[in-house]
Amino acid sequence: MTRTLPPRFAGFARASANLCATVLVAAACGGGGSSSPTSPSTPANTTVASVAVNGGTNSLAVGASVQLGATAQNSAGTAVAAIFLWSSNNSAVATVGASTGLVTGIAVGSATITATAGGFSGTRTMGVTAAVPPPSSARIDMPGTSFQPSQVIIAQGGTITWVFTAINHSVFFGTGSGAQDIAVTTNASVARTFNTKGTFAMNCGVHAGMSGTITVQ
Repeated sequence: MTRTLPPRFAGFARASANLCATVLVAAACGGGGSSSPTSPSTPANTTVASVAVNGGTNSLAVGASVQLGATAQNSAGTAVAAIFLWSSNNSAVATVGASTGLVTGIAVGSATITATAGGFSGTRTMGVTAAVPPPSSARIDMPGTSFQPSQVIIAQGGTITWVFTAINHSVFFGTGSGAQDIAVTTNASVARTFNTKGTFAMNCGVHAGMSGTITVQ
């Protein structure tokens, strides 16, 4: 049996039906919003496309070390971060720290040092020469209030001569040098022999800050 709504309710039912239809149409159309989707940002190109070895020198002596560095670039030529693996093709001549790039000369000859990252490599050919023996004698002048030179390398058993002017100076050596300190002296040359290997300080007892080092090899 069909029930007929009273006139006062019939208008309300029609209005409700129209409202629901409007809501459904709006939902189907996306709620009437007009915003467009945002494009995701493009990540920077961090892919390694080339590696170059830099820094340091192309040669070193047996027993000496040199620090090399490396840089990586992407296809656009922009530097990118990378972890480098170092290697030597002739470790009998020169070794290199696998993660440090520190090259040490082992024997006379040449070796190719390679830095690798992201499947790309850069190289440096290192020549290793014979070690130069330290001198058996040296001279240190004191024209003012400084040792010249202030750093001296000498062979074990070698002799260093200090040349004193009219300015008062004295020379005190670091502990363990085995050399006798030099008392205040003027206008004279005084020599000392160093028989113990190591690095020792030298200081003037008259002038504060007048100092240097002696390395005995």
